[in-house]
Amino acid sequence: MYGTVETEEGIIMEEEKQNTTCNVGQWLCNDTDQCIPYDGVCNDTADCRDMSDEAVELCGCDIGWFKCKTKCIPESKLCDNYPHCPDGEDETKETCGGVNNYCESRYKDYFRCDYGGCLKNRNHCDFIVDCLDGSDERNCSRPECPKSFFECSNKECVTEGKICDGIYDCVDGSDEAADFCRPENFKQCKTGKRIHVNFWCDGYINCPFDHADENDCNSQGCASGDFRCNPDGGRCLHRRFQCDGFCDCLDCQDENTCSLKTLNRSSGIPDCEKKKSVGCNMHKWHMEKYRCLHKEYICDGANFCGMKSSDYSMCLNATSDSCENIKENDSRDLFFCNDGPYGRCIDKARRVCNGKRDCLNGEDEENCNFSPCDPGEWKCDGGPCVHESARCNLIYECKDRSDEMDCEGYKCAPNMKSCFSGQCIKKEYWCDHIKDCPDGSDEDEDNCHKKYNEECNDSGGVFRCLGPNRQCIPRRDVCMALPGRKGCVDKSHLYQNCSSLVNCSALGLEQCRHGQCIMGTQICDGELDCPDTYDDEDEDHCPYDCSQEEAKCSCMKGFGDCSGRNLEVFPFIVYRISKLDLSNNNLGSDMENVGRYVNVIHLILSNNNITELQPLAFSHLTQLNSLDLRNNKLTKLTEEVFMGLSKLNILHLDGNKLQVIRPRAFLGLVSLQQLNLSHQRISVIEPEAFLGLDKLFTLLLMDNQLRDLPSDVFNDMPNLQKLEIDKWSYCCLVPNVTDCSGSPPREPFSSCDDLLSNQVLRVFVWVVGTMALLGNAFAMYFQINYSLNKKVRSFLLRNLAMGDLLMGVYLLLVAFVDQWYRSNYAIMEEDWRNSVLCKVAGFLSTLSSELSIFTLAEPNSVEQRKY
Repeated sequence: MYGTVETEEGIIMEEEKQNTTCNVGQWLCNDTDQCIPYDGVCNDTADCRDMSDEAVELCGCDIGWFKCKTKCIPESKLCDNYPHCPDGEDETKETCGGVNNYCESRYKDYFRCDYGGCLKNRNHCDFIVDCLDGSDERNCSRPECPKSFFECSNKECVTEGKICDGIYDCVDGSDEAADFCRPENFKQCKTGKRIHVNFWCDGYINCPFDHADENDCNSQGCASGDFRCNPDGGRCLHRRFQCDGFCDCLDCQDENTCSLKTLNRSSGIPDCEKKKSVGCNMHKWHMEKYRCLHKEYICDGANFCGMKSSDYSMCLNATSDSCENIKENDSRDLFFCNDGPYGRCIDKARRVCNGKRDCLNGEDEENCNFSPCDPGEWKCDGGPCVHESARCNLIYECKDRSDEMDCEGYKCAPNMKSCFSGQCIKKEYWCDHIKDCPDGSDEDEDNCHKKYNEECNDSGGVFRCLGPNRQCIPRRDVCMALPGRKGCVDKSHLYQNCSSLVNCSALGLEQCRHGQCIMGTQICDGELDCPDTYDDEDEDHCPYDCSQEEAKCSCMKGFGDCSGRNLEVFPFIVYRISKLDLSNNNLGSDMENVGRYVNVIHLILSNNNITELQPLAFSHLTQLNSLDLRNNKLTKLTEEVFMGLSKLNILHLDGNKLQVIRPRAFLGLVSLQQLNLSHQRISVIEPEAFLGLDKLFTLLLMDNQLRDLPSDVFNDMPNLQKLEIDKWSYCCLVPNVTDCSGSPPREPFSSCDDLLSNQVLRVFVWVVGTMALLGNAFAMYFQINYSLNKKVRSFLLRNLAMGDLLMGVYLLLVAFVDQWYRSNYAIMEEDWRNSVLCKVAGFLSTLSSELSIFTLAEPNSVEQRKY
C-alpha cells in the first residue's frame, strides 16, 4: 500500500504494509498476499479470502447496529444481560447508562444491574440470578411467608409438607439443613402426621382433624375478646371467627354459643344478616367453607375470606375516597359500597345484580331487573332463576344459597334420602362418617351405630382410624389416596409409614413423595391428591406453557419441550428449567440468544439446520452437562467454539457433515467424557484435534471416511477407554484402550505390528512355502521328462503339482510381506490390501485351490468314460 488513503465513500484505508506489490488503486488484504480494487472495500461483499475488506474495525456498522470491537450486533441485543460482544462491552455501564439509555428505551419499568445491564422489574428479587453480577438478588426486601409455609434462609417460601424430605425445594437448600431436620424437631398429630416444631402453635391448623398443634398453646389464656374452643386448653380463635357460619372448633362450639348476631340459620344453612354481616364469595362446590364477615371487620386488612375480592381488596382510605382513584390502576368498571371505614369498591360486572349481596347494606342488589322464571324453574331469593331440579340437593346454584333453604317436606328421588332439614343426599352417603346434611342428621349416632359396628368386624382385616369417630376401613385401603370416599375421614390411613408399607408400582399406581398411592389419572387433574406435599407426581410439576413466543413451549418438572414447534429463533423461557429440548425446528446458525439459557444443564439442538458455529457460541452456558447437536449440517468446527463449557460431560455431533477436524477444535471441554463423531464425512483428523480432552472416556468415530491418521492423533486423550472406529488398524494407535472395535474385525493371525503375529507361524510359512515350491517344481519336471505312456495319470499329477506350487508361491509372498512390514503392519495394512501384490497373492491362492479340486474330480470322470 501507499500510506493512509481515503476513498470517495470516506473509508480510511490502512497504513502501508511491508513487502507488498499492490498497484495504485488497489487495497492489500490482511493476509498480505492478495490485492483487491478500492471499490471492493466495505461494499458488503467479501473479496479478500480472509474477509478483512469487510472487517468491523474498518467499515463500522449500519444504522440500528452496535459496533463491538470485532463484530456488529443489533441494538436490540444491548443491555439484555447476555454479552454478545466478545469482550462484553454491550453490557457495560458506559453503554447501557449513557446518553442513549437503552434500558429506558427497552422497558417501561426496569431494574439496572450494578455492571450496567437491565431487566424487567418482575425479574428483580425473584430468587433467580439474572444479572451477570448477581446484583438483582442482593439487598432484596421480601415479605414474610404465610404461616403455613416454611421460610428458607434466602426468604423463599416453601410449603411445610416439603421440608426435611430429602429433596431440596429451597434454592439455598435450607429446607433440608441437618440441624433443622433432626428427628427430635418433629411432633405428631393423632392421625400420625408429622409436624415440625416450627409449625406447632403457630396459629395455623396443621392437624386438621384434631387441632393438636394448636391446643394447649396459650398458657396465659386467650387475648381479650378471643374465644377458646375448649376451656381445658383448646385453641384460641379471634373473635371474627365466632358466629361466622363455619365451625372452626372441632365440636363447633364457636357456632353454638354465639354472642355476636351476625347470621340467621334456615334449615341449617347460615344466612348472613343484612346490615350486620356480608358473606364471602365462594364457588358452589366449596360452599361448606362459607363464612359471614361482621361489619366491623370489613376492610381491616386481614384476609378473612381467603379471596382478595371479598373483604379487604379495593378498600378506600382517608386519602383515596373514590372508586375513580382505584380505576387509575384498574381498568374494570367499579361499584361503590358504603361499608368499611371509608367505603369499598367491587367489580360491577361480576358482583352487582348477581343474586348475592356483596355490599353490607345490599345496595349492589337494588333496582335489578331479573327476567321472570320459565316453567320448570325456581326463583332464588336474590332474583335469578334456577332449574327446579336444583332445589334441595346441597349443590348451591343460587349465589345467596336460598335454593337449599326451607326444604322441609321436599320429596327426594328414589335413590336419595332426606336429611332431617329436608335436603336430599345419596343413600350411600348415609352413615359414612362424613357429614353431608347441614344439620348432621346423616351421621346421627342413634341411627348409625349399627353400621359403624359392622364395618369394624370385617373378616378381611380392618384398620381402625385414629380420629374420634370410631371409623374402620378395610386394611387394603391403608395408604391409598384414591378418588371417592374410601379411607378414613381424618386421613389417618395416609400417615402410616407408607413408603415402606406399600409398593404402589406393583399395584399399577403412582407414588406420592411420602409413599401414598394415587391413580395415574389423578396426576395433573387440578386436584391435590398427594397429602400435604403438593408434590412432584401430583399437581406441582404439570405441563404448562413456558415461552413468550406464539409457538408455545411446554415445561414440566424442570424440563422444557420446544421440539417440533417450527421455531426460527431461540424462545424466551419464562421459568427456570434444567433440560431444554429444541430439536426438530429451524433455528439455523445464529446462536446469539442461546446464552439466555444460563441455568440449563441438558440442551438438545438436533435437527435444526445448523450449518456453522461461531467461536464462543455457548460460552454463557456454564452449567451445561450435555449438548446434543446431532443431525444438523455442520461442515467444520472452528477453534474456541466450545470455550466456556467447562462442565460439559457429553457432546453429540453425530449425523452432521464434518469433513476435517481442525487442531484445538474441542478446546475448553476439560470435563468431557463422551464424544460422538459418528455418521459423518470425516476424512482427516489433524494433529492436536483432541487437545484438552484429558478426561475423555468414550470416542465414537464409526461410519466416516477416515484416511491415514497421524500416529499421535489420540495422544491428547490419556483416559480414553472406549473407541469405535471404521478400521480395526486404528485401534493400534491407542494400545491402552481396553474396548476398541473396528470394521472389518482384526484378523486372528495378525497384530498391530505384524501380519503374522506368531513366531512359529512365521517360520512355518517360510519352510512350507519353500518346500512346496521346490518339491512341486521337481515333480512337474519329472512328469514332463520321464513320464511313460500313462498320459492320464501324468496329466493329473502335473495339475496337482502346479496347484501346490502356486500355493507355495502364495505362502512365500505372505512371508515376504510379513518381513517387509515388520513392526509397522497396522499403519500399512490398507496399502497392502489395496496393492497389486495382494491381489496377485489372492489370485494364486484361488487358482491353487481350484486346480486341486479339479485334480480330485477328474479321476472319476475318466473312470466313467472307460465304461
